[in-house]
Amino acid sequence: MKKDNIDNQLKPCPFCGSKVNSYKGFGGLVFIKCSVCGSITSFDNDRCKAKPYKAIKLWNRRVK
Repeated sequence: MKKDNIDNQLKPCPFCGSKVNSYKGFGGLVFIKCSVCGSITSFDNDRCKAKPYKAIKLWNRRVK
C-alpha cells in the first residue's frame, strides 16, 4: 500500500472535516485516523486486508 497515493484519495473526516491518514496494522488491519479529532475507523475483514484500496472505497462512502 503506497501511503501517499492512498491518503490523497481519502475524503476528509466526516466528523470534523479534517485530513485523515490511512495505516496498515498488525495482521493486515487497515484503519483510517483523523489528524485533528482522532476518530478511528478500522476495516478488519479479509476483503480489505487482501486489497487495501477496498477500505478507501468503503471510507469514501457517505449516507445521502
